[in-house]
Amino acid sequence: MKPQKYDIFSGRTKENAVWMDAIEGLEAASARMRALAVKQPGPYFVFCTGTNTILNSVDPAEVLPKLREIFKELFNVDPHLVSLDTQAPDIPGWDSIGHLSLCGALEDAFELRLDISEYTEMNTVRAIVSVIDLKKTQHPEN
Repeated sequence: MKPQKYDIFSGRTKENAVWMDAIEGLEAASARMRALAVKQPGPYFVFCTGTNTILNSVDPAEVLPKLREIFKELFNVDPHLVSLDTQAPDIPGWDSIGHLSLCGALEDAFELRLDISEYTEMNTVRAIVSVIDLKKTQHPEN
C-alpha cells in the first residue's frame, strides 16, 4: 500500500497558509514539520491530500506559558527567563535527574507519553516544543 501524501504549510489555516513541503507518510511529514519548527517556530500544520484532513500543529506561543510554569516549579527560575532559545546549561538543576523530572512533568501537563529518543532530544525549550508539536500532531486527541 502506498503511503498517503501530506502537504506541510506554515500558518494557522489553509486559506492563509504558505506551502512548505510535500511528503509521503505521516511519520515523515511529522518529522519534517518538527525540523521546520526547530529552525523557525510555527505554527505549522499538515494537510492530508487524499482525505482533506488537517492535522494542526501546536503554536509555540500557546505552549511556552505552560513550559515557563513547569520550569518555575521544577527549577525555581524566573519564568520570563525561559524562551525558545533556552538550553539545558542555562538552567541550574536541568541536569540528568532534573531532566527526568522535567520529562515527567511534560507528560503530565500535556497529557502525552514520551519515548526514550524524545527524552534525549529535548535539550532546549525549542526542541521540547517540537516534540510536543509532533506528539499532538500524531495524536490530536491528546
